[in-house]
Amino acid sequence: MKFKKFLAAALMICFALAALAIFPETQKAGAGANVSKLAGYDYSVEYLLKDFGLEKIGDNSTYLSGRTVKYRLFHDDGENVDVEEGDVNYAESAYQNVTGTVNFKRADCLYKFIVTEDGSEEDVEYTVYSVPSVDKSATEYISAGLADYRAAVTEYAAELKTSSSFKVSELEKKKSVDTIAKNKYFDILNTKVVLNYCVPGSSSVSTTSGTSVSSLSFKTDKVGDYSFYYTFTDSLNNTDSTEGLLVGKDGFYNDVDGDGEISAEDTLAIPVFKFTVTNVTKPEVSVSVAEKAYLGLEYTVDCFAITATNYSTEYKLYFIPEGDGAYYDKTSEEYDIENNGDSKYIQAVLSNGSKKDVTSSLDKDSMKFTPEEKGYYYVQLTIYDDGGYSDVVMSNAISALDEYKEVQPEKQFLKYNTTSIIFLSISALSLIGIIVVLFIKPKDKKKLEIKDDDIQ
Repeated sequence: MKFKKFLAAALMICFALAALAIFPETQKAGAGANVSKLAGYDYSVEYLLKDFGLEKIGDNSTYLSGRTVKYRLFHDDGENVDVEEGDVNYAESAYQNVTGTVNFKRADCLYKFIVTEDGSEEDVEYTVYSVPSVDKSATEYISAGLADYRAAVTEYAAELKTSSSFKVSELEKKKSVDTIAKNKYFDILNTKVVLNYCVPGSSSVSTTSGTSVSSLSFKTDKVGDYSFYYTFTDSLNNTDSTEGLLVGKDGFYNDVDGDGEISAEDTLAIPVFKFTVTNVTKPEVSVSVAEKAYLGLEYTVDCFAITATNYSTEYKLYFIPEGDGAYYDKTSEEYDIENNGDSKYIQAVLSNGSKKDVTSSLDKDSMKFTPEEKGYYYVQLTIYDDGGYSDVVMSNAISALDEYKEVQPEKQFLKYNTTSIIFLSISALSLIGIIVVLFIKPKDKKKLEIKDDDIQ
């Protein structure tokens, strides 16, 4: 084991020395920069100031408020030369004031930023190293912020119930993900992200994705332990992956020593966060007014609306024959449903001596039954959930006092519409007569011819 560790360390040292020998100036210049950014990519000044480690001034809503920011190119790593201010050979050598976005047009170069607070004569300098490309994910986790973030997760989860959702947007109000994670080249808060989570009783990982961290959420519909972690995809579609990582107490670890087991040398690559949901939402059932039923006609029970998760139900159907005391009005002040719930009303129905249990006639899959006797039907619903809570409600009286009669359309049309038909016929004949008069051409008149012989 010691030989393996020694060999791995030796190889790393050899690789580092070789890299310095091949790229001496690039490594030197890049290492001296405050941050590294991708050449040719548009960066907002807000993001850059935040990435420099600056805070907003006072009650200002932006990082730029109360500050002046300017920058210029001051070292060309490719040529290993310092660029003088205003050098005509470099388009970005002159200082430019920044109010919106910055695009570092040259790769392998150092850019100097000067930030000045309003009313101050002191300038603060920051440098940016422009990389030519990014070919793998550059998500980094900030170990110093993990403990506070885990505490924020626990605090937020304490408010959750079995009817709630874990919303990262709400967690962000307590502790932002950028206090524990950052991307070396891009804004982590505007990076595409997948939320990987595991719910109680499941050994598989579910996922939900979004264009930003704040858009993520998942249901907490069970009591028990939950866990989740983030995987980010940067603007160049480089994605975090757990492949090849070791699973440990706090998340996924890099197998630094290559022994396939978690050890002190291994570093946390992707942290996993855990919380427990203990609050159970009591099931709620609202009961609407039941409609009238008819003897011999199938009736559908649809008066119950259930608000609950992971629950089971039990239905019973009771019948009381028509007669005095068979009808119980649930809305009556006598039962005071608002304060007593359905308990007093249910007790009254069940204590009726003529009551019959006809549950066997109720199809519980379709929630349908066919009334066979005149009287009133009552449906009782008992609901249970995984948290041990239950509730019992009963429908209002479903009256079945009449037989269903289908209305037949009248077929003796002529018998009842003789006068109308006569007048309609007269109107039609009149219309035909008018058309004939309008379109028949009158005969030409004959002219009288007079011969000369007749005149004599």
